[in-house]
Amino acid sequence: MQIRIATHADVPALVRLFRFYELVMEGKDESEVCDASISSSLSAYVASPAAVVLVGEHKGEAVGFFVGADIRHESSGKLMFIEVHWMCRPDRPSCGLVLKRTAEAIAKQRGASVMLMHSQGDRVSKILERSGYSPVTTMYKKDI
Repeated sequence: MQIRIATHADVPALVRLFRFYELVMEGKDESEVCDASISSSLSAYVASPAAVVLVGEHKGEAVGFFVGADIRHESSGKLMFIEVHWMCRPDRPSCGLVLKRTAEAIAKQRGASVMLMHSQGDRVSKILERSGYSPVTTMYKKDI
């Protein structure tokens, strides 16, 4: 398993991974997944100095990725690093852990004092809690 900083050349492979996740893992309909939008978002993160995009490869093939961004806490001013996207193929679950650990190290190098991660299920929540994370909020969503 190799983890490295993504480049614009990686975006098509990351779009395929994102598409797979949305359709297969999340059960979304084809009409809900727009490759052009995914590509545009990922390209913007790759280009942003405030973001980090990591790609996990196995035998030269992208099997996972992590997108994180610097944010400043509104009252303390402390630098935090927030996970935007974090996914790996189900047949390569260890890739997710290696991506997370690498992102944590990069966040620390960038001066972040806190890393924020989100979870959409018990399995990921347990992984995060075993890694020292604690729940801080609950998010809700409403289509409008």
